[in-house]
Amino acid sequence: MIPVVSLSVLLLFEYPTVNGGENSLLSMTEELSRRGVEFQAAGPADGPLADRLRQQDIPILPLELFDSTGSRYELEECRRRIKTLLTNSLSSNSPVDVVHSNSLAMSRIVGPVVHQLGVPSIGHIRDIINISRRATMDIDLNRRVLAVSQATKEHHCLAGISRDKSFVLYNGIDLETFQPRPISYQLHRSLHIPDASPIVLSIGQIILRKGLDTLLSAAAPLALKNPNVHFVHVGARYSVKDEAIQHEAELKRLSNEGELAGRFHFAGTRDDVPQILNDATILVHTAKQEPLGRVLLEAAACGIPIVATSAGGTREILSAAECGTVVAIGDADELSREIEILLNDKERRLSIGSAARKAIEERFDVKLRATELLHHYESVANRCC
Repeated sequence: MIPVVSLSVLLLFEYPTVNGGENSLLSMTEELSRRGVEFQAAGPADGPLADRLRQQDIPILPLELFDSTGSRYELEECRRRIKTLLTNSLSSNSPVDVVHSNSLAMSRIVGPVVHQLGVPSIGHIRDIINISRRATMDIDLNRRVLAVSQATKEHHCLAGISRDKSFVLYNGIDLETFQPRPISYQLHRSLHIPDASPIVLSIGQIILRKGLDTLLSAAAPLALKNPNVHFVHVGARYSVKDEAIQHEAELKRLSNEGELAGRFHFAGTRDDVPQILNDATILVHTAKQEPLGRVLLEAAACGIPIVATSAGGTREILSAAECGTVVAIGDADELSREIEILLNDKERRLSIGSAARKAIEERFDVKLRATELLHHYESVANRCC
């Protein structure tokens, strides 16, 4: 029997959207709620994230850090708002035991506030990016820092975050939601792709660091050699920056040229990813910067063979050659060759998919990772660092 704990955790979110970081945390909160952890959240009161929180019966305290134009308030104003929220919570009848900030930016914003108030806190870092020395010092004011991969931890510890308070917590996967299943052709039929056509699938936000330009460069010669293959990207652009808008426009222009016309599909966001993953022949991940790609965990759990770039924590997931193929960042020729090898070798695809599923079962089961997160909560709440 799993022991029931008594612990109250406040989750802090910046954005109303649900991407890899939110999905990863919410998979663990669902598991920990069954063990008695009481969660509440602070963040935007409307949007996909709020909907997901309500599905888990997690109360939402409204917290807006962006103005009506979509610009984040000045740092001190963000901290003032969070300090007010935390002060009110501490004076309530059920104060929180731990504050959990679910992003690098939120961990930076919150650090000085929780330090001043003496509130036990965890900063969760899900990005490998260069930040200022001041930002590093702010993050280091959290009682504990969790990084989603060893590569992420090492990057930020080299920048100055204390190694003594930094720990790796891998994302976890629900092995029942994501599992090998017979092909359903659900993705094929929704995009009018013939059932007999293999699908090379990619999933993620449409942003520069996801490297979709590399995928398009690799896809063009593949489409010429393999007249039946189709390419599908699931995901949307959320950034409103000019460079992001121009990047998306250029990707879609290239997808309509030559042999790719009608065979490279931008499918937008979908809520049936666990099902359509099994319709993919290969999952391709072309990130230029990737702390720990959740979609790699999901695809591996479904037994889908993977070709991914060597960014960040990718090798920590595909730790052995039999679990997937790792290629150089930005090398479209190598990417194209490796995809073609898998397209032409069904036995190899099955072997890689089976090995990947086994690796996920052993290292990334959400129940294991949730137990680890609970340990961090209890340690921080008890001031044991």
